[in-house]
Amino acid sequence: MLAVLAALAAIPLCYRDVVYRVDEEIRARVEAKIAEQFPHLEVRVRSAQLVSDGIEARGVSILEPGAAGPQAELALFDEVFLACATSLQELASGDPTITNIKLGRPIVRATRREDGTYSLSKCLSSGDGKELPASVTVENGTVQIFDPLKNPSTTYTLRDINLEIKRLPGDQNRHAVFEFEGSLAGDQIQRVELAGSLDETGGHWMLHGTVDGCDISPEIRNSLPEQIASPL
Repeated sequence: MLAVLAALAAIPLCYRDVVYRVDEEIRARVEAKIAEQFPHLEVRVRSAQLVSDGIEARGVSILEPGAAGPQAELALFDEVFLACATSLQELASGDPTITNIKLGRPIVRATRREDGTYSLSKCLSSGDGKELPASVTVENGTVQIFDPLKNPSTTYTLRDINLEIKRLPGDQNRHAVFEFEGSLAGDQIQRVELAGSLDETGGHWMLHGTVDGCDISPEIRNSLPEQIASPL
């Protein structure tokens, strides 16, 4: 009888061990999949798990290894949700088809380097966009533009970024075409509403929108990177 009770008591421990191993396998696969898009950068995923309608990853970071300068961390995503089928059979058969990506509270850092380029340019995937899902949603994002070469150094911050990006259907020989719509705020800017499109075929893009509560002043000029502040 004691042996039976001991076996029953061990079931929750075994279950937790199985769940941990499944979650760890999912975390490793998500990390590897993201790393494929950024082969020259370092990708880390703190944790991931299956939920009812997809995969939820937390603590996703993209870093620039050996960066000569501050802020090697290019992007940090508090939460990444990948909408896909979650049956173990489909997950075991290969990469699941992701229909939507939701990025929760991302922080993206663009740091000016010694050669005048910005670190964020390294975070742009070199793919043709065909592997991206039908839509990407950004919720409560932040972009920090840091210029350590300016004297004194400055940081300009865009915040409250809420954006929806949709990939338009096209033929197999055509690069991806995206439409986007959203809003944001920034230092000395109360609100920006924008919409537009991007065609990767030739880098063509269109943007329109409105700006409310923009304070044109020495303060906003001094907070901008050198290339933008100097002409002002």
